[in-house]
Amino acid sequence: MVTMAALSRKVRFWMEFPPGGEFVALHRAEAWLAGAGLSVGPGCAVSKKRGIKAGSLRIAKWRNLRPEEIDTLDGYMTAKRGDFRNGPVFIHLYDFTDAMSASDAPHGDTPSVLDAPAA
Repeated sequence: MVTMAALSRKVRFWMEFPPGGEFVALHRAEAWLAGAGLSVGPGCAVSKKRGIKAGSLRIAKWRNLRPEEIDTLDGYMTAKRGDFRNGPVFIHLYDFTDAMSASDAPHGDTPSVLDAPAA
């Protein structure tokens, strides 16, 4: 069960890492997150999501997170049709990332960056 706090949060920033071979998009997304000071949880075949939180942390698999823990996440990672191997991979972040931009990406390729439309 997801709490009302989680349902009311809106994604303010998302980024797509296009496919480029096996696990290329995933590794680029993980490198971008690490360069931005964000931690990402391990893959979860059940939910197809990976939690994202600011700082150097260990995050449980999405299916093992309690609703109150999900409420504290700063975002999540997904992949098209749940395919992290071939991508594309998407990062969805909440409010705290206003100052981030594509130029912060630690790898050489600049992924496409879109601000989520305001509700």
